[in-house]
Amino acid sequence: MDWLLSFGIRVSIPRPVAMGLDQAVSGLFYLMYVATFVEKLTTITRLFSKEHGVATQSLFDLSFCFKLGFMAANLAILEATLDGQSNSNKFHVINFAIGDIAQYQHLVYRLTQSGKPTMFNVVVSPKLCDLSSESLGCEPDETRAVNFAFKLFQMPNETVSIENPRDELLRHVKRLLPRVVTLVEQEMNTNTAPFVARVGEATAYYAALLESIDWVVPRDHPERAKVEEVVSLKIANSVACEGRERIERYEVFGKWRARMATAGFDLKPLSQNVAESVRNSGNRARPGFTVKEENGGVCCGWMGRNPTVASAWR
Repeated sequence: MDWLLSFGIRVSIPRPVAMGLDQAVSGLFYLMYVATFVEKLTTITRLFSKEHGVATQSLFDLSFCFKLGFMAANLAILEATLDGQSNSNKFHVINFAIGDIAQYQHLVYRLTQSGKPTMFNVVVSPKLCDLSSESLGCEPDETRAVNFAFKLFQMPNETVSIENPRDELLRHVKRLLPRVVTLVEQEMNTNTAPFVARVGEATAYYAALLESIDWVVPRDHPERAKVEEVVSLKIANSVACEGRERIERYEVFGKWRARMATAGFDLKPLSQNVAESVRNSGNRARPGFTVKEENGGVCCGWMGRNPTVASAWR
């Protein structure tokens, strides 16, 4: 689909990206009508629906940029567990959203291969205000890891609420005294950027992401439709919605670094072994995928753009 931008240049945009922009522009015109509230509420409801969750899982499964991010987080967690600094065989992974089931299958497998007796227990997190070692069932002699994989972007921040739940959650996590905290997020700014900048950012980002999965799932494949629906919905929300109605609030790695530092965390550069393992996996995938270390994070890229960045903190 072609879009004619205001400065007179015609550009070709993938169909799902154009769909998202269509929804976004429609959303702006709806501002003149009472129907706005219902329309935006429907979009938000769909973002948290089971169907959207399943389709997002398909995106995670198909995109190497997401897979490499999950892999980097896993390896950082394993290093913190098996570094020999703890005499305990108890390892507690605290996760705030199981974004990729395969991530945990790989993690449990690697833990069992370590030769240490392993107890793996999944705990449902309480409300943020009740988050503590006691409410999570933590034990004094266990090693703790906290995993934030494609989750924090949905937490409201200071631009939405004076309570700033995004930073509050990080402070709560710091009090849990984890050995490592892994953070994996999409690399773009749909949080503080103005409307026009969000249009450009979302268009370029998702066009590159969809291009990166062309070799895995052709454009006429049924599974492709699920992924395109995910993308169009994300674009519509990140571009057209404001305030609390905008759920898709991504930030660039530099901003995440500042947030983590403010919460009391120190950046823990991923070891050479972790970086090389992720890089080798990227090299085996397909020409065009890149893995590079930059400012303490591992950037998982496609054709010069970094869709995801993984980092570890202490």
